[in-house]
Order: sequence, then C-alpha cells, then structure tokens
Amino acid sequence: MAKTLLKIEDWGTLDYRQAFDQQARMVQERLAGCGQDTLILVEHPPTVTMGRRASDADLHFPASFYAERGITLRKINRGGWLQPMNRDSWSRIRLFN
Repeated sequence: MAKTLLKIEDWGTLDYRQAFDQQARMVQERLAGCGQDTLILVEHPPTVTMGRRASDADLHFPASFYAERGITLRKINRGGWLQPMNRDSWSRIRLFN
C-alpha cells in the first residue's frame, strides 16, 4: 500500500463563512477522488457559530451585544459552538478506499 502524504495548509485568519465554503469545496473534490488529504489550520475573526438546534435563546446576551463588539453570529449546518478567538483545524482526509 502506498503512503499518502498529509498536506498542511495554514490559511491564517479568514472569515468563518469563507473558510467554511472553501473547505466544503475541498470535501467535494476529495469525494470525487481528486485533491489530497489535507489538514487546514485557520483562525477566524471573533465569531460565534450556532448549530442546527441553536436559537437566539441559547446566546448569553442579545444579538446586538455581539454586533456592537464586532462579533459575528453564524448559523451553521452542524452542531457545536465556536467561541471568539479560537484557532481551528479542519481535516479533509480519505479514510476508506
């Protein structure tokens, strides 16, 4: 079995939506058999992500509180929270042949 090298990309600081869209395209490429196994390192400007089940009632403060402080609220299609100033890593790795 041939060894597959893991490509590491550091995207620096990138808006959450831009990074999400870019990595979603990479996933589609991997599913189509193109591209390379990749670990993406990225930091987002202050962002709070709200997963599928989250609502404004889950926020600790009103949405205006976040906006006044330059913190973006993003609804996303998966669970979880991303608190401001986190460094993220996303892997796009083919696990099965």
